Amino acid sequence: MTNWDNKNNNWKREKPFGNGVVVLKVLNDSQDVTTDFLQEIANHKTVDGYSHAFVVRCYGISRESGTGNYVMVMQYMSNGNLRQYLQSNYGKLGLMDKLTLLREITQGLSFIHEVGLVHQDFHSGNILVSEIDCYITDLGLSRPANETSKGKIYGVLPYMAPEVIQGRPYTQASDIYSWGMLAYEMFSCSPPFYEYTHDSILGLRICEGLRPNIDETIMPQLLRNLIARS
Repeated sequence: MTNWDNKNNNWKREKPFGNGVVVLKVLNDSQDVTTDFLQEIANHKTVDGYSHAFVVRCYGISRESGTGNYVMVMQYMSNGNLRQYLQSNYGKLGLMDKLTLLREITQGLSFIHEVGLVHQDFHSGNILVSEIDCYITDLGLSRPANETSKGKIYGVLPYMAPEVIQGRPYTQASDIYSWGMLAYEMFSCSPPFYEYTHDSILGLRICEGLRPNIDETIMPQLLRNLIARS
């Protein structure tokens, strides 16, 4: 559903592109509309409709007849999330394949920032892969860049920027740090800090400057420099 059709007294519905297959994202226990749900719908309304955005599209909303839970009708991605895709296909991906996927992720994040949002939960589980392209998903935590989230810490620890771990507000710079961790994962096929227990000790070490070791034989120098700057 895109907007209300006053003439026909009904919602206008957008036809999914591609093969018409969609996925239904059920928000459990959402009988009463929550702020996070409305925020995610609003964020999709902001970014949907731009083919260059590389953000998973939301075609509309519905409700389950039995539970009353809200359902988001989303663009279907046939290859799952990026973590799964890398595990299954890493040996088949050449340098240009990895750079292309990373470019799409970069373009998607750049677009999210251009429209004034901060993703706030940027990791390989929230990057979905179609037949050939990467798309960013899960905009439920995204907020306008001028809204602070001080005191609220959420995300996946290995991808979280040091300032976020310390309790400071999420910013677009925090997303860019997470992008650096994704770039590392793209070329190493291993999540950042996979060899560490994900606990408060790791959080402290990240704040003290711990970063993943980057094998110079698998990643171009220019990209290593970009990750170091992120």
